Amino acid sequence: MTHTPLGGILTIMGFSAFGKHARNITPIMLGVVIGGVFMHFDINQSSVQLALLFGTTLAPISGYFGWPFGIVAGFLHSSVVLHAGTPVEGINLYNNGFSGGLLAIILYPTIVAIARHRKPVITEAEYFDHMEHDEPETPPPVQDMIEEED
Repeated sequence: MTHTPLGGILTIMGFSAFGKHARNITPIMLGVVIGGVFMHFDINQSSVQLALLFGTTLAPISGYFGWPFGIVAGFLHSSVVLHAGTPVEGINLYNNGFSGGLLAIILYPTIVAIARHRKPVITEAEYFDHMEHDEPETPPPVQDMIEEED
C-alpha cells in the first residue's frame, strides 16, 4: 500500500468523528466500483482507489436520502473524477474534492425535488424553504426583548 491510499484511509477515520460510518460510505464506494466496472477501469489503479476513498465525501447524501441515492452519487463521482482529471493534471486529491462538491451542489436539489414528489409528507422546513424568500426578516425591537427577559 502506498502513501496515498493510506492517507485516504486516515482521512476517512478522521471524519468518522463527524458522522461518516460504514452504513453511509458503503453505498458510495459500491457506486464507485460499479462505475469503474462500467467504464472499464481497473480497481488497482491509484486514480480509482482515490475516487473510492475520497468519494466518501458524498456520505451525507446516502446517510440522509438512503443507499440508492448513495450508489448513484458514487457512480456519478467516479465518472466525473476519472474523466475530468485533465484540467488539474492528475492532482487527484483536489480533483476528488472538486468533483464531490460539484456533485453535491447538483444532486442535493435534484434529490430534494424527487423526494418532494414521491413523499408529500415531507415538511417544508426540512429543505430550507425559509431561505427562499427575498424580504429580510426584521428582528423585534430591543425594548420587547428586554421585557421578555424580565
